[in-house]
Amino acid sequence: MVIKVFQDLKELIVAKPGVNDVCLNTNEPATEDGIRKWELSTGLKLPQDLKDFYLTTNGIEFVWCNVCNERTCTIGRIKINSLEEFKSVRLEFTNSSGEEEISGNEKLFLSSLLGSDFENWPCAYELEKCLNGTSVVYVFDRDNGVYVLNHDLSIHEICCTFEQYVRLAIVHLGLRDWQLWYTNDKPSPNSQVSCVYSHLCFSNCVPCTHLDGCT
Repeated sequence: MVIKVFQDLKELIVAKPGVNDVCLNTNEPATEDGIRKWELSTGLKLPQDLKDFYLTTNGIEFVWCNVCNERTCTIGRIKINSLEEFKSVRLEFTNSSGEEEISGNEKLFLSSLLGSDFENWPCAYELEKCLNGTSVVYVFDRDNGVYVLNHDLSIHEICCTFEQYVRLAIVHLGLRDWQLWYTNDKPSPNSQVSCVYSHLCFSNCVPCTHLDGCT
């Protein structure tokens, strides 16, 4: 089902004027045995929607681009990590001997960074690495949910389930930095311009000739 949704999104975007390229890459499904091994090694249980995703495709990448000033510019990307890439995101404090250690002051500092939702560093696994370097993580502590881990180490809730996250990503067309609208930060100026371009693309699209800083 999820692959069909991405295929429909690709057909929608590729037909728009000004769109240079649309790529959809899927993988062979993960196996039940592979999922069991992951759960045994981590001591965690995948939520059913995420498990169903991996049994459909072991990760997915959707990218769409246009040409800006004779350069290919990535306007949107959705990249869900494979099961092998779905790894723990940890913050480590080490002493002078290189041993992991956290003091009371460091706990207080960490608590102030994380915000009111977390007193300690959560059990978080990376779902997606965003183009701006932030991470989208699935948190297994308390009530499971999907969060964005910002550059300043603050954590902001996006939604409650993986299925909701995929829906939101598709609704936002995978636009650069869309996750930051759920934080206290704003997307970069270039990303905001991309949002304007996408609006033009899906209405009366005009060729893009002025976007700078594209990658």
